[in-house]
Amino acid sequence: MVVEEAATDRSPSRDGGPGSEPSVCSPGGTGPAGRRARWVLAICVFLLVCTVAQVWADAGALVRADHVLHDFPFRQRWPSLVGAARVTDLVGQRGPTAALVLLVAAVLGLRQRRWRPVVVTAAALLTINLVVGLAKLGFGRKDPAFDDPELFQGGLLFPSGHAANVVLIWGMLAYLLAVYGPLWHRRRALGAGVAGLTLLMGVTAVYRDTHWMTDMLAGFLIGAIVLQAVVLLDAARAEVAVGRALRRVRRRLPVGAAG
Repeated sequence: MVVEEAATDRSPSRDGGPGSEPSVCSPGGTGPAGRRARWVLAICVFLLVCTVAQVWADAGALVRADHVLHDFPFRQRWPSLVGAARVTDLVGQRGPTAALVLLVAAVLGLRQRRWRPVVVTAAALLTINLVVGLAKLGFGRKDPAFDDPELFQGGLLFPSGHAANVVLIWGMLAYLLAVYGPLWHRRRALGAGVAGLTLLMGVTAVYRDTHWMTDMLAGFLIGAIVLQAVVLLDAARAEVAVGRALRRVRRRLPVGAAG
C-alpha cells in the first residue's frame, strides 16, 4: 500500500539526467493519492496506539493471541522447518538489508547526479533505528522464553526491530526503484513483494518464538509509519522543487507569453 501510494500520479524522469526531478502530483499534495496516503498514516498510528494500549494493560484480544501463539508447539510440530526459518529471519536483519538499500540509493543517485535518493534513504534508516531503539529501552519487554509478556521488565523485545526493518527497508527499496528508478510501472508488484516479505517475517518470528506476536505487530506498524512519513515528506519536497522550476520558467518568458 505504501509503495503503491507513493508512486501514484508520479511520472519518472525518463532520461535520469542531471538535475531531473520526478514529477510529483501526489501523495505529498492535496489530490486523491495524497489524501489516501495520509489516511494510511493515520490508520497505522491508530493501530499502533491500540496495540501499545493492550500490551501496557496486559489485557485484550492481542495479548490473548500472544499467549495462544506462544503456547502452540510450532517447532515440535514441524521440526524440519527450523533451518529454513533461520534463513528467512535474515530478511529483517538490519545490517545486510540496510547496506543493500543504501547501495541502490547510491547507484540511483550517481545515475541522476544528485544526492537526494541517498539522503532520503539515510534519513529513513536513522529515524527507524532511533525510534525502535528508544522504544525498546523504554518498554523493556522480555523474551517469550520468560513466559511473561508484561512491560518494564528490563528486556529489549518490544517493538521488534526485525519487523520494523522489513517494512521500512524493503519498502524504501521498492520506493526508490518505483520513483527514482526504472520500475515505476511495476509499483503494484513491488508493493506485493514488500507485503510478502512482511508476512514471511511475521510467520518466521511466530514459528521460532523469538518474539511475542504484538512485538511483531508494533514493529510492522512503526516501520510503516516511518516509511509513509518519509514518502510524504519527500513528495512534498519534490512538489516545492517543481513549483520553483515552473516559476523560474515563467519569469524567463516574454511578457504575455505565459498566459
